[in-house]
Amino acid sequence: MGKYEEVEDSLEFCKDIDFYEMAFHEEKVNDRKYPHLEEYIHENDKSEKATEQESTIVEKLTHHKNNHSTGVDNVIKLVEYQEEQSKKGQGNHKADPVTQLPKEEVKQEKSKPSKKTSKKTEEIEEEKELNSLTKEIIRLVCTLLVAVAIVFSVTTFLGTYTRVKGSSMEPTLHNKDMLIIDKLTYRTSDPKQFDIIVFEHSKSEWYIKRIIGLPGQTVQIKDGKAYINGNELKDSYGLEPMDDAGQAAEPIQLGEDEYFVLGDNRNDSADSRMEYVGVVKRDKIIGKCAYRFFPFDSFGKIDHK
Repeated sequence: MGKYEEVEDSLEFCKDIDFYEMAFHEEKVNDRKYPHLEEYIHENDKSEKATEQESTIVEKLTHHKNNHSTGVDNVIKLVEYQEEQSKKGQGNHKADPVTQLPKEEVKQEKSKPSKKTSKKTEEIEEEKELNSLTKEIIRLVCTLLVAVAIVFSVTTFLGTYTRVKGSSMEPTLHNKDMLIIDKLTYRTSDPKQFDIIVFEHSKSEWYIKRIIGLPGQTVQIKDGKAYINGNELKDSYGLEPMDDAGQAAEPIQLGEDEYFVLGDNRNDSADSRMEYVGVVKRDKIIGKCAYRFFPFDSFGKIDHK
Protein backbone atom coordinates (compact mmCIF):
# COMPACT_ATOMS: atom_id res chain seq x y z
CA MET A 1 0.00 0.00 0.00
CA GLY A 2 1.35 3.43 -0.96
CA LYS A 3 1.69 6.42 1.31
CA TYR A 4 -1.30 8.18 -0.19
CA GLU A 5 -3.51 5.13 0.27
CA GLU A 6 -2.31 4.89 3.90
CA VAL A 7 -3.23 8.52 4.54
CA GLU A 8 -6.64 8.12 2.85
CA ASP A 9 -7.31 4.90 4.68
CA SER A 10 -6.35 6.53 8.00
CA LEU A 11 -8.71 9.42 7.36
CA GLU A 12 -11.50 7.05 6.32
CA PHE A 13 -10.78 4.96 9.38
CA CYS A 14 -11.36 7.96 11.63
CA LYS A 15 -14.56 8.93 9.82
CA ASP A 16 -15.88 5.35 9.87
CA ILE A 17 -15.43 5.13 13.61
CA ASP A 18 -17.31 8.43 14.03
CA PHE A 19 -20.31 7.34 11.97
CA TYR A 20 -20.15 3.85 13.32
CA GLU A 21 -20.65 5.21 16.82
CA MET A 22 -23.36 7.63 15.66
CA ALA A 23 -25.32 4.85 13.95
CA PHE A 24 -25.16 2.23 16.64
CA HIS A 25 -24.78 4.40 19.74
CA GLU A 26 -21.73 2.34 20.67
CA GLU A 27 -23.68 -0.92 20.27
CA LYS A 28 -22.12 -4.11 18.96
CA VAL A 29 -22.89 -5.48 15.53
CA ASN A 30 -23.30 -9.24 15.70
CA ASP A 31 -21.32 -9.10 19.00
CA ARG A 32 -18.15 -7.99 17.15
CA LYS A 33 -16.53 -4.61 16.58
CA TYR A 34 -14.94 -3.83 13.25
CA PRO A 35 -12.83 -0.73 12.69
CA HIS A 36 -13.93 -0.45 9.09
CA LEU A 37 -17.59 -1.27 8.33
CA GLU A 38 -17.24 -1.31 4.55
CA GLU A 39 -14.27 -3.65 4.82
CA TYR A 40 -16.31 -5.87 7.15
CA ILE A 41 -19.16 -6.11 4.66
CA HIS A 42 -16.75 -6.74 1.75
CA GLU A 43 -14.73 -9.39 3.55
CA ASN A 44 -17.76 -11.32 4.69
CA ASP A 45 -19.62 -10.92 1.41
CA LYS A 46 -22.81 -9.71 3.08
CA SER A 47 -23.90 -7.25 0.43
CA GLU A 48 -27.01 -9.28 -0.31
CA LYS A 49 -27.71 -10.15 3.32
CA ALA A 50 -27.06 -6.69 4.69
CA THR A 51 -29.74 -5.36 6.87
CA GLU A 52 -31.47 -2.09 6.38
CA GLN A 53 -29.48 -0.52 9.13
CA GLU A 54 -26.23 -1.64 7.58
CA SER A 55 -27.27 -0.28 4.16
CA THR A 56 -28.21 3.00 5.74
CA ILE A 57 -24.82 3.23 7.41
CA VAL A 58 -23.05 2.42 4.13
CA GLU A 59 -25.02 5.13 2.37
CA LYS A 60 -24.15 7.59 5.12
CA LEU A 61 -20.49 6.64 4.96
CA THR A 62 -20.48 6.98 1.16
CA HIS A 63 -22.25 10.32 1.40
CA HIS A 64 -19.84 11.47 4.06
CA LYS A 65 -16.86 10.36 1.98
CA ASN A 66 -18.15 12.18 -1.09
CA ASN A 67 -18.82 15.34 0.91
CA HIS A 68 -15.39 15.27 2.45
CA SER A 69 -13.42 14.13 -0.59
CA THR A 70 -12.22 17.66 -1.10
CA GLY A 71 -10.55 17.69 2.31
CA VAL A 72 -8.94 14.32 1.65
CA ASP A 73 -7.75 15.47 -1.76
CA ASN A 74 -6.26 18.54 -0.16
CA VAL A 75 -4.43 16.40 2.37
CA ILE A 76 -3.17 14.13 -0.40
CA LYS A 77 -2.03 17.12 -2.43
CA LEU A 78 -0.23 18.48 0.62
CA VAL A 79 1.51 15.15 1.15
CA GLU A 80 2.46 14.98 -2.54
CA TYR A 81 3.86 18.51 -2.35
CA GLN A 82 5.91 17.65 0.73
CA GLU A 83 7.17 14.46 -0.95
CA GLU A 84 8.18 16.41 -4.05
CA GLN A 85 9.99 19.07 -1.98
CA SER A 86 11.69 16.38 0.06
CA LYS A 87 12.97 14.65 -3.10
CA LYS A 88 14.21 17.96 -4.50
CA GLY A 89 15.92 18.73 -1.21
CA GLN A 90 17.65 15.34 -1.17
CA GLY A 91 18.84 15.83 -4.75
CA ASN A 92 20.23 19.31 -4.20
CA HIS A 93 21.23 18.91 -0.54
CA LYS A 94 19.41 22.18 0.27
CA ALA A 95 16.63 20.94 2.51
CA ASP A 96 18.70 21.23 5.67
CA PRO A 97 22.00 23.08 6.13
CA VAL A 98 23.37 20.09 8.02
CA THR A 99 22.45 17.64 5.21
CA GLN A 100 24.50 19.65 2.74
CA LEU A 101 27.60 17.87 4.04
CA PRO A 102 28.20 14.14 4.37
CA LYS A 103 28.39 12.74 7.87
CA GLU A 104 32.20 12.55 7.82
CA GLU A 105 32.42 16.19 6.74
CA VAL A 106 29.96 17.23 9.46
CA LYS A 107 32.14 15.51 12.06
CA GLN A 108 35.17 17.24 10.67
CA GLU A 109 33.40 20.58 10.77
CA LYS A 110 32.48 20.00 14.40
CA SER A 111 36.03 19.00 15.25
CA LYS A 112 37.53 22.15 13.74
CA PRO A 113 38.69 24.47 16.53
CA SER A 114 37.45 28.00 16.70
CA LYS A 115 39.69 30.98 16.06
CA LYS A 116 39.95 31.68 19.77
CA THR A 117 40.94 28.07 20.46
CA SER A 118 43.51 28.22 17.66
CA LYS A 119 45.02 31.40 19.08
CA LYS A 120 45.21 29.87 22.55
CA THR A 121 46.82 26.75 21.10
CA GLU A 122 49.36 28.87 19.23
CA GLU A 123 50.11 30.86 22.39
CA ILE A 124 50.59 27.61 24.34
CA GLU A 125 52.92 26.26 21.64
CA GLU A 126 54.91 29.51 21.60
CA GLU A 127 55.17 29.41 25.38
CA LYS A 128 56.38 25.81 25.23
CA GLU A 129 59.00 26.73 22.61
CA LEU A 130 60.12 29.69 24.72
CA ASN A 131 60.38 27.52 27.81
CA SER A 132 62.31 24.91 25.84
CA LEU A 133 64.70 27.56 24.50
CA THR A 134 65.16 28.99 28.00
CA LYS A 135 65.93 25.53 29.34
CA GLU A 136 68.47 24.96 26.57
CA ILE A 137 70.16 28.29 27.32
CA ILE A 138 70.26 27.50 31.05
CA ARG A 139 71.64 24.04 30.30
CA LEU A 140 74.31 25.53 28.02
CA VAL A 141 75.30 28.14 30.61
CA CYS A 142 75.51 25.47 33.32
CA THR A 143 77.66 23.30 31.03
CA LEU A 144 80.00 26.22 30.34
CA LEU A 145 80.24 27.04 34.03
CA VAL A 146 81.05 23.42 34.86
CA ALA A 147 83.65 23.33 32.07
CA VAL A 148 85.24 26.56 33.33
CA ALA A 149 85.26 25.21 36.88
CA ILE A 150 86.92 22.00 35.70
CA VAL A 151 89.52 23.88 33.67
CA PHE A 152 90.19 26.22 36.59
CA SER A 153 90.55 23.30 38.99
CA VAL A 154 92.85 21.43 36.63
CA THR A 155 95.04 24.43 35.84
CA THR A 156 95.19 25.46 39.48
CA PHE A 157 95.77 22.11 41.19
CA LEU A 158 96.66 19.54 38.55
CA GLY A 159 98.38 21.15 35.60
CA THR A 160 98.58 23.78 32.91
CA TYR A 161 100.38 24.40 29.65
CA THR A 162 103.00 26.83 28.37
CA ARG A 163 105.09 27.59 25.30
CA VAL A 164 108.85 27.74 25.09
CA LYS A 165 110.26 31.06 24.02
CA GLY A 166 113.88 31.22 22.90
CA SER A 167 116.69 28.69 22.69
CA SER A 168 117.98 28.57 26.29
CA MET A 169 116.91 24.92 26.73
CA GLU A 170 118.25 23.51 23.48
CA PRO A 171 118.81 20.78 22.50
CA THR A 172 116.24 19.38 24.98
CA LEU A 173 113.50 21.93 24.24
CA HIS A 174 113.10 24.23 21.26
CA ASN A 175 111.53 27.54 20.55
CA LYS A 176 107.69 27.38 20.30
CA ASP A 177 107.45 23.90 21.81
CA MET A 178 104.11 23.47 23.65
CA LEU A 179 104.43 21.83 27.06
CA ILE A 180 102.10 20.39 29.68
CA ILE A 181 103.09 21.42 33.20
CA ASP A 182 102.48 19.00 36.07
CA LYS A 183 101.44 20.89 39.21
CA LEU A 184 100.33 17.94 41.28
CA THR A 185 103.71 16.25 41.73
CA TYR A 186 105.24 19.12 43.70
CA ARG A 187 102.23 19.25 46.01
CA THR A 188 103.13 15.85 47.41
CA SER A 189 106.92 15.80 46.91
CA ASP A 190 109.90 18.15 46.55
CA PRO A 191 111.63 19.01 43.26
CA LYS A 192 114.61 16.82 42.41
CA GLN A 193 117.98 17.52 40.81
CA PHE A 194 117.82 17.72 37.00
CA ASP A 195 114.06 18.28 36.97
CA ILE A 196 112.96 20.75 34.28
CA ILE A 197 110.74 23.25 36.02
CA VAL A 198 108.64 26.30 35.19
CA PHE A 199 108.88 29.12 37.71
CA GLU A 200 107.53 32.60 37.98
CA HIS A 201 110.15 35.23 37.17
CA SER A 202 107.58 38.03 37.25
CA LYS A 203 103.80 38.28 37.29
CA SER A 204 103.75 38.30 33.50
CA GLU A 205 106.70 36.02 32.71
CA TRP A 206 107.61 32.40 33.34
CA TYR A 207 111.02 30.79 32.90
CA ILE A 208 111.88 27.19 32.01
CA LYS A 209 115.15 25.86 33.45
CA ARG A 210 116.77 22.73 34.85
CA ILE A 211 117.49 22.32 38.58
CA ILE A 212 121.21 21.94 39.35
CA GLY A 213 121.47 22.73 43.08
CA LEU A 214 119.04 21.70 45.82
CA PRO A 215 118.26 23.43 49.15
CA GLY A 216 121.21 23.31 51.57
CA GLN A 217 123.82 22.67 48.86
CA THR A 218 126.70 24.93 47.78
CA VAL A 219 126.98 25.78 44.09
CA GLN A 220 129.99 27.27 42.32
CA ILE A 221 131.07 27.68 38.68
CA LYS A 222 134.76 27.74 37.82
CA ASP A 223 136.74 26.91 34.74
CA GLY A 224 133.47 26.67 32.83
CA LYS A 225 132.20 23.81 34.99
CA ALA A 226 129.62 23.55 37.80
CA TYR A 227 130.54 22.22 41.22
CA ILE A 228 128.10 20.97 43.85
CA ASN A 229 129.46 20.92 47.40
CA GLY A 230 132.96 21.10 45.86
CA ASN A 231 132.37 18.16 43.52
CA GLU A 232 132.24 18.54 39.73
CA LEU A 233 128.77 18.08 38.33
CA LYS A 234 128.61 15.15 35.95
CA ASP A 235 125.76 15.71 33.53
CA SER A 236 125.12 15.36 29.82
CA TYR A 237 123.02 18.50 29.37
CA GLY A 238 125.67 21.21 29.24
CA LEU A 239 127.64 20.28 26.14
CA GLU A 240 129.97 23.33 26.22
CA PRO A 241 131.98 24.96 28.98
CA MET A 242 130.26 28.03 30.46
CA ASP A 243 131.83 31.28 29.31
CA ASP A 244 130.26 33.38 32.08
CA ALA A 245 130.07 32.18 35.69
CA GLY A 246 128.17 35.28 36.80
CA GLN A 247 127.49 35.53 40.49
CA ALA A 248 128.24 31.79 40.83
CA ALA A 249 131.96 32.50 40.37
CA GLU A 250 131.89 32.54 44.15
CA PRO A 251 130.24 29.69 46.10
CA ILE A 252 126.48 30.20 46.64
CA GLN A 253 124.99 28.59 49.73
CA LEU A 254 121.32 27.67 49.03
CA GLY A 255 118.68 28.14 51.70
CA GLU A 256 116.09 25.57 52.81
CA ASP A 257 113.65 26.64 50.10
CA GLU A 258 116.07 27.74 47.38
CA TYR A 259 117.07 26.09 44.10
CA PHE A 260 119.90 26.87 41.65
CA VAL A 261 118.88 26.52 37.98
CA LEU A 262 120.70 26.56 34.62
CA GLY A 263 119.61 26.38 31.00
CA ASP A 264 120.80 23.41 28.90
CA ASN A 265 122.17 25.86 26.34
CA ARG A 266 124.30 27.45 29.04
CA ASN A 267 126.08 30.03 26.93
CA ASP A 268 122.70 31.42 25.80
CA SER A 269 120.62 31.27 28.95
CA ALA A 270 119.45 33.72 31.60
CA ASP A 271 119.47 31.66 34.81
CA SER A 272 120.62 31.66 38.44
CA ARG A 273 124.06 32.97 37.44
CA MET A 274 122.45 36.34 36.66
CA GLU A 275 121.55 38.61 39.53
CA TYR A 276 118.19 39.62 37.98
CA VAL A 277 117.19 35.97 37.98
CA GLY A 278 119.03 34.57 40.99
CA VAL A 279 118.13 31.47 42.93
CA VAL A 280 114.51 30.23 42.74
CA LYS A 281 112.28 30.15 45.81
CA ARG A 282 110.14 27.10 46.38
CA ASP A 283 106.91 29.07 46.31
CA LYS A 284 107.80 30.46 42.86
CA ILE A 285 107.93 27.03 41.26
CA ILE A 286 104.73 26.48 39.21
CA GLY A 287 105.32 22.90 38.23
CA LYS A 288 107.32 20.26 36.46
CA CYS A 289 107.49 20.00 32.67
CA ALA A 290 105.81 16.67 31.96
CA TYR A 291 104.91 16.36 28.24
CA ARG A 292 105.49 18.06 24.94
CA PHE A 293 102.35 18.00 22.79
CA PHE A 294 103.50 20.27 19.94
CA PRO A 295 105.00 19.83 17.45
CA PHE A 296 103.23 16.52 17.03
CA ASP A 297 106.27 14.70 15.70
CA SER A 298 108.01 15.43 19.04
CA PHE A 299 105.03 14.50 21.19
CA GLY A 300 105.92 12.60 24.32
CA LYS A 301 107.19 12.62 27.87
CA ILE A 302 110.09 14.94 28.66
CA ASP A 303 113.26 13.25 29.86
CA HIS A 304 114.58 14.65 33.14
CA LYS A 305 117.64 12.43 33.48
